[in-house]
Amino acid sequence: MIHDLDIVLALDGSEPTQIEAVGVPVLTSRVDIANARLRFASGLIANLTASRVSVERSGSSGFRPANLRLGGLRGPRGPGLPPGRRRLGATHHRLRDARGPEQEPLCGQIEAFLRRVRERSAPVVSAADGRRALSLAHAILGRMAD
Repeated sequence: MIHDLDIVLALDGSEPTQIEAVGVPVLTSRVDIANARLRFASGLIANLTASRVSVERSGSSGFRPANLRLGGLRGPRGPGLPPGRRRLGATHHRLRDARGPEQEPLCGQIEAFLRRVRERSAPVVSAADGRRALSLAHAILGRMAD
């Protein structure tokens, strides 16, 4: 879920104002499925799910479902969102039907890291952005423990 958090934080510059989270063990004694509902100061609501036991895609009109493991990001097709729904600002049109990489994401992540080390170039995600996503992940874990 850390990558999902990084993406949501990058898409919406505001801070989370409310965090609801639940995690359940299914096949192991640890959390196998986690769900976090985040409300941001901008009004954005992000519902994120991470699962080690499911590859099922889901989504409905007015939402922007993404499956980072399978790749891709989709938005509503019609002329606009249902009443009361907010667009993701200037990124809305650009991200309407973005496809993820054809490569398996973890392999791509490792290769990108190694390439950055070899080239001594800046990482794709800054340390500040990584810290921000990690801080939010810890807050979510704290809510799961409540």
